[in-house]
Amino acid sequence: MHTSQSNQPEMAVDYPGGSVGPVECAASSDSQADVSPADLTVFYDGACPLCRREIALYQNSTGARKICWTDVSRVQGDLVMPGLSKDQALARFHVMQRNGTIVSGAEAFVTLWNNLPKFRFLAAVRNSKSIMRCLERAYIFFLHVRPTMQRIVDCLDKKK
Repeated sequence: MHTSQSNQPEMAVDYPGGSVGPVECAASSDSQADVSPADLTVFYDGACPLCRREIALYQNSTGARKICWTDVSRVQGDLVMPGLSKDQALARFHVMQRNGTIVSGAEAFVTLWNNLPKFRFLAAVRNSKSIMRCLERAYIFFLHVRPTMQRIVDCLDKKK
């Protein structure tokens, strides 16, 4: 089975009303006691072989160390964090911005792309409502075929 690996340390992140863990966050490079929040927190399904591959691509990109990566499949309990259930987070891609705003689907991908220099050019689609609607529709279609695609990828991984 393929698993994504990064050089970021695993830790739990505390939020009002609970904590999220395990997550992979960049270690602070300064010696100050209070660590500033991540630019972005990504909630992904680490049990999904397609998701793992895509997240690994992002995690190996410039700018990824400013992002906390939360494998929702490893979160204990029903809540990932206040306002986001584990079921919701496993059903759709979510990110939380530094200000605490959570977005999902196409908007979440565009937000992630905007935080990674290599993908930032893709985030320009945010300026077009019609393109964003098309991306959201495409993402919803993907969600319907994802289980079948996961089974295919799992079978291919087992043949390796």
